[in-house]
Amino acid sequence: MTSASTFVLQTVLVASVLLPAVIQAQVPPDIPPPGDTTYEVRLADGSVIIARIAEVDEERVVLTTPGGGRLEIGRDQIREIRPVRGRIVEGELWHEDPSTTRLLFTATGRALGQGEAYVGTYVVVLPFAAVGITERFATEIGIVAAVSDGDADCCIPLVNFSYAFGRK
Repeated sequence: MTSASTFVLQTVLVASVLLPAVIQAQVPPDIPPPGDTTYEVRLADGSVIIARIAEVDEERVVLTTPGGGRLEIGRDQIREIRPVRGRIVEGELWHEDPSTTRLLFTATGRALGQGEAYVGTYVVVLPFAAVGITERFATEIGIVAAVSDGDADCCIPLVNFSYAFGRK
């Protein structure tokens, strides 16, 4: 075999592996029928809409947002549609919390709001408590129960910084 025919053979082999993935990626998603389920609808431009499906026909989908707005979108603009994981509270999506019992076992990196507090233990014998002083600052106090005279043995400030990557 010459190097040119080897190159052509390799190119055909790579294309036969990658082409089905490209073709499969262009299949439009199935649109569920109208109902009470809230969906996360991802559009071709990358935007995401949280809404219920109000109407569906061959060319368009009508969505109703939690705030009551109605949007008419071409079916060809929808890239992905899936039920939301979480719940709508006062028109806002609250994602499911995978760590609902996290504070029973140890501290968290999650910021406390002003006036919020929790107690817990490290390894059963190291109790601690944390209190949110402001929306961005909290403090945690702990006692080593086995060897302590009852005074706080540690005090940890917790500061929350908000940041976003890739936004202008």
